[in-house]
Amino acid sequence: MGSGEEALAIGQSHGTKEHLAIREKKKPEDPIDLNDLKSMRFTRAVIFETSRLATIVNGVLRKTTKDMELNGEFGRFQA
Repeated sequence: MGSGEEALAIGQSHGTKEHLAIREKKKPEDPIDLNDLKSMRFTRAVIFETSRLATIVNGVLRKTTKDMELNGEFGRFQA
């Protein structure tokens, strides 16, 4: 198993445990609300990382807030 597959397996396991812990505190018919999401550290990290990597709306560009290195050059670059 490669490192990407291992990370995926660990992530799925951690996310499932996090969701089960929330579900155990609620009735089966109760929805997960914003307060529950705030306590889901792993799930929130996945959401933030996904939105960081993926452009959700076409035409919306992202800009760096500090200088970074790209191909040996330093500057502020747009994604």
